[in-house]
Amino acid sequence: MGRSASVREEPVLLLLEAALDPPGAAVIRGGKVLSAATTAPSSGSGRRGDLVGTARDLLARHRIDIEDLRGVVVGTGPGSFTGLRVALGLARGLGAVPGVRLVGIDSPRTLAAMAGESLPVWAAIPWGRRRLFLAQATVAGPVAEPNGLMPREALSSRKELAGARLVVPEERQEMKPPAGCELRVAKGAPVEAMASIVLAAGSDWEQLGEARPAYVVPPDAVLPVRPTLCGNRGRIEKIGPEQVEAVTEIERRCFTAPWSRTAIEHALKQPVDQPVLLAIDDSGPVGVGRGGLVSDEFEILSIAVLPERRGRGHARRLVRALLEHARCGGARRAWLEVRADNRAAIGLYASEGFVPAGRRSRYYRDGTDAVVMSLALARGENELER
Repeated sequence: MGRSASVREEPVLLLLEAALDPPGAAVIRGGKVLSAATTAPSSGSGRRGDLVGTARDLLARHRIDIEDLRGVVVGTGPGSFTGLRVALGLARGLGAVPGVRLVGIDSPRTLAAMAGESLPVWAAIPWGRRRLFLAQATVAGPVAEPNGLMPREALSSRKELAGARLVVPEERQEMKPPAGCELRVAKGAPVEAMASIVLAAGSDWEQLGEARPAYVVPPDAVLPVRPTLCGNRGRIEKIGPEQVEAVTEIERRCFTAPWSRTAIEHALKQPVDQPVLLAIDDSGPVGVGRGGLVSDEFEILSIAVLPERRGRGHARRLVRALLEHARCGGARRAWLEVRADNRAAIGLYASEGFVPAGRRSRYYRDGTDAVVMSLALARGENELER
């Protein structure tokens, strides 16, 4: 069935949002919202609702056929992984109809609209029970600049938020931002906020954004524990007082901002959940790895190997030894930051199961970005489905 003249004069748009709570759908025709509805929880699950049924009912209520659609606007996350997959799958299926345009709006932009805030603005998006995704919605474009998946308690240490506005969902007002950060609360239904964005764009609604996920999701699969690769090629030891000088030299030769001798000596007095490990071969200490455990999150702070001893597996041994400490300490997830231009290190971490989880702009002193990488150490750790 082709579009009638009246439908061509009044473009019909279907809006789908399931990355944020509560999921919902809305219909816009001729620059007006005909109706919007949120989904009821799925039977038995208590989590995500029937987005497909909600959208179908809205279209039927207003006697709109799929062929009448001019566009589908979908929420692109970050947010619920399951909800995002359902909404994008439905949107792409409708996008196969000739003449239907697919458009995306990211969650930070939607949250800003829910809070009545202008761009640019920061947004903290809940990620399960213990983490959040920090992102920024800017006037430069509809896709938020990713800035990291992190434990919630780490939010208060993000100094770049001082003097900025931070939007949080209404049910997460207990989040603690750093000093000087103004907290703003997003209220109402996300799909209604999306509708306000579409209406404000007017005839430019097709330029709002691409209908693709706005973030990288760390997989929930847990890799088997891997051996530390010692044997005849070297060994891993905890740092001792007699090795402070060697560690100082390794740090000096590997980093522009090395760990000081005082800091190294202080590390000797730290508990076992702050390990400092040495890679040793027949020439003596050749590498050092540092890590720290906070609650059930472990961070690899640094890996350094002398330039002339690289390519022999020392860095990999240090990574695996630190992860062994993390597991023994009850860690459920490991994190690290690595220079975006250090391809060798990124490749090493990726081969050990780490995946990109965000990016921090101009994180290092020379202005280079940091890639945030993450590794699940326990099953069910992602908790992406709320």
